Amino acid sequence: MNNGARRAGRVARALGIGIAAGLAVIGFVAQPGPSWGGFLLGSMVAGSVALHRREKKHVTGARGAVRAGGTVTATWLVVTGLVVVLGPSPAAVLLSLLLVVGVAAVHLHRHLRPRVWTAAPEPPPVVEPVVEPVVEPVVEPANLSTPELCRAWRRTYRTLVDLPSGADRTALVAARQELLDELERRDGDGFRRWLDAGPRAGGDPARFLAEGAGG
Repeated sequence: MNNGARRAGRVARALGIGIAAGLAVIGFVAQPGPSWGGFLLGSMVAGSVALHRREKKHVTGARGAVRAGGTVTATWLVVTGLVVVLGPSPAAVLLSLLLVVGVAAVHLHRHLRPRVWTAAPEPPPVVEPVVEPVVEPVVEPANLSTPELCRAWRRTYRTLVDLPSGADRTALVAARQELLDELERRDGDGFRRWLDAGPRAGGDPARFLAEGAGG
């Protein structure tokens, strides 16, 4: 829609609102008795909407009720003014009543009908990337010093804890066994003292071995 069409629409709306307001004033001034019937009908509609929305725990219940009642009352006043201008003929009165009842029915249907809420789609599950532990190659045990053997024993245990079953785990278990064999070969007495103390899989055997034990 271009600017000219929008401007024309705004002018038409303003003109319609002005004519409706003028008819409402004429109706209220000329026929104050029937006009109060419009206020009564609007209050009934507003009360019905407010009661329904309070039962449904709508946050905007009061605002919607006032809007519905005000629209019905304004329609009644406009129709009353229209009857005053056109004359109280039976056809005009019947048409006016039908218009008011129709507006009230539309508002009641809009505000009291059950609403179907569509649940928002659930976000896709977040898949955490699987990070495989890095298996560091174990140097030939015979080429390591005794302190280095002890550090390799502790380090490979930390890797073994996070390593899933498979070829890498099997190879690491075999490498740890070679570390144990080398420790026993270098210092059998100290190695047995460590075993007698109830060692942990990741414990440090260094304090049980003789200082400077080597190949």
